[in-house]
Amino acid sequence: MSLYSSSVKRPVTTILVFVAIVIMGLFSLKKLPIDLYPDIETNTIMVMTSYQGASAEDIEQNVTRPLENTLNSVEHLKHITSNSKENISIVTLEFEYGYDIDVLTNDVRDKLSMVSSMLPDDANTPIIFKFSTDMIPIVLLSAQAHESVPGLYKILDDAYKSDLHYDVSDMRPDILRFAQNSSHQAEYCVTLVDQMKFKSEEASESVPSKEDVIIFFDVEVYPNLFLVVWKAENGKPVVMKNPTPDEVKELMKFKLVGFNCRRYDNHILYGRSMGFDNHKLYQQS
Repeated sequence: MSLYSSSVKRPVTTILVFVAIVIMGLFSLKKLPIDLYPDIETNTIMVMTSYQGASAEDIEQNVTRPLENTLNSVEHLKHITSNSKENISIVTLEFEYGYDIDVLTNDVRDKLSMVSSMLPDDANTPIIFKFSTDMIPIVLLSAQAHESVPGLYKILDDAYKSDLHYDVSDMRPDILRFAQNSSHQAEYCVTLVDQMKFKSEEASESVPSKEDVIIFFDVEVYPNLFLVVWKAENGKPVVMKNPTPDEVKELMKFKLVGFNCRRYDNHILYGRSMGFDNHKLYQQS
């Protein structure tokens, strides 16, 4: 007797079986543990390499291509893609599913140690970035100020050009401290503060120049890395990683005071302003 004929001949039994299955399913669903943010391992690894001052063509020829040729031999690799931009190379590796991503990451790390000697001297050590759902933010927060430093500059500039008589010099330390704590454009904001007219022309005194702003600084030089750390009084330290000659020239317009200076910091800054690369700066240190 087939299953179909038995179901037709015994409809009550068939209905009871289906009802029992539905009840068991609802009961299991209620007891099923739920993770709102499950940890899901991906099969993608990204290799990022920075090379300050290099064009996209130089990045492609001297960084991306050697990395691709070496990483192409990693086991279980499915796809490899690359993106070469100014100052940075990004190589993305997609692997077959079912393999331990930690083991694959170690294989990639071994390959990178083999190709490091083929990269330019000024290129930084490649960084391995492993994707994970833990990196996805749960909450995004943002904050916005009523006025930015350029906005304050425009307000004071408009007041200076008018017939208004004013003197807000006491605001300068707070605005300078606010500019120093800027996350991305601290140097630019400090420059704007130095150009702000905190007094009208009738208020006699001129705005302090850059030479009146004291900047404490320290430098560290390595074969592939040049760091300049500086801060104004009551300001937050600013880290300049492999600064360009123009950025160093702008910094040297301030009144600089070396911190833990070993007698060569000034020479190092001057060398960078003249266009010396990291390797040459390291030799002079």
